[in-house]
Amino acid sequence: LLSRASEIEALKKQSEALRSELTAAQADGKKAREDLSAIEASVAGIDGELKTAREDLIRAEGEKKLLDGRAEALEGDIAALDSEKADATGRLGELTKALAGAEERISALTAKEEQVRGALEELGVSRGEIASRLAEQNERFNRLRLDSVACAKDADAVQSAIADLEAADRDRAGRIAAIRAEMDGLEQNDSRLTDEAAQLRTKAEASRAQARECLEKAKEDTQRRDDEEKTSVARRVKERAMSEDKEKLSGELGRLDERRTSAQSEYDGLISRLWEEYGLTRTEAEKSSPPVGDPNAAQKRLGAVKKAIKDLGGVNVGAIDEYKEVSGRYEFLKTQTEDVEKSRNELTGLIESLTGQMKNIFTEKFGEINRNFSETFTELFGGGKAHIELSDSDNVLSSGIEIIVQPPGKIIRSLASLSGGEQAFVAIALYFAILKVRPAPFCVLDEIEAALDDANVERFAMYLKRMCTDTQFIVITHRRGTMDGADVLYGVTMQDEGVSKLLTLNVDELADRLGIK
Repeated sequence: LLSRASEIEALKKQSEALRSELTAAQADGKKAREDLSAIEASVAGIDGELKTAREDLIRAEGEKKLLDGRAEALEGDIAALDSEKADATGRLGELTKALAGAEERISALTAKEEQVRGALEELGVSRGEIASRLAEQNERFNRLRLDSVACAKDADAVQSAIADLEAADRDRAGRIAAIRAEMDGLEQNDSRLTDEAAQLRTKAEASRAQARECLEKAKEDTQRRDDEEKTSVARRVKERAMSEDKEKLSGELGRLDERRTSAQSEYDGLISRLWEEYGLTRTEAEKSSPPVGDPNAAQKRLGAVKKAIKDLGGVNVGAIDEYKEVSGRYEFLKTQTEDVEKSRNELTGLIESLTGQMKNIFTEKFGEINRNFSETFTELFGGGKAHIELSDSDNVLSSGIEIIVQPPGKIIRSLASLSGGEQAFVAIALYFAILKVRPAPFCVLDEIEAALDDANVERFAMYLKRMCTDTQFIVITHRRGTMDGADVLYGVTMQDEGVSKLLTLNVDELADRLGIK
């Protein structure tokens, strides 16, 4: 055992050394993985920056193309404006020449008029003829003057158009210069981004090479760590086997010690019992006791005797009185149990009888309500058919009720396909059908016809009036048709602020006074 223990201690020391080496290798591998992760993150960042730079480059190229197109369009506009300017300049020259010709004609006509006046005066022409000819000349002169004014206005308009074209030309020239400056800046930015992209590619290649080196190193560290882990596992398996052997030997030794201690205690107990009960020592008992032939048989016989003595137990003097008390209580409880069983059977029979009566009454009343519902539905809707049925006819008291209706001119599969007013009318018809089975002394209806249209409100009021023979209805409503069918109207008004006043109007008395039938 000592040699095995020393071997186990030596193996433990070797295992600790291997664990420390393994821990160091794991730390190196973890560090290498962290360096690799950092390099990969750096490479990913560089790739992201490179991608961003490429996107910026593509965006700049697109903007450059757009600006080139805009510049070409502006150059076309400038050429068109130059052409318009040349046309306007030529038209201005023509108008200027026309204006000069008109002025020359006006001067010539004025001189001619003076000559004609002089000639007429010399010839002694009458004043009327001179006046008429003068009027004609004045009219011609005025027409020429109007033509001159129109030509002047056209010249001003052409000058204004030329000024606007020159301003637009200057504006477009400034915009073209700005666009060209922006294009130059974009070209510079493009070249800068191209250089940065090349630098980022170089940096990314270097980072990838470094990452590959770190990855190779990490693989080597991982391989070395796996080899060391395999060696450590083999040693741990061997150490575990030796520890199990040691534990088995230690357990066996402990069990032997326990058996020895138990045997010694049993021996001491027997010696003490011999002395206390029989006053004999071991030597005297060996001399006086006969030899035992079969120890097992003797032990069995001793156990049987002890069990028989134990089964006898102690003597209970009050057992007879206890029996009488328990017997009396048993008879009392037996009588009570029989009474309870009898009451339960009677209640069960009563419940079954009541359940049967309830089923019969429910079935009978359900049939009456079904017939009334069919009639009421047909009267209210002016046609169609409707009925109600049980979803579980075998269990009528807990069965659900299905409402099947078919308004005139419609085929529906469920109540949900009806309009809101039709659903309300179906509910009113079912309520009136139930009310026919057992009329109430009075009934309060709170705006149940609010969703109906005017025609259905009138039908509702007429049907309600027919049912007033057995039931007094109090209807809360805002519908005119329902009010028209009422016998007495009650309203609340507030003529003064905070003071409510009840108004009553008996329609029959009012009709009698007014002579309305």
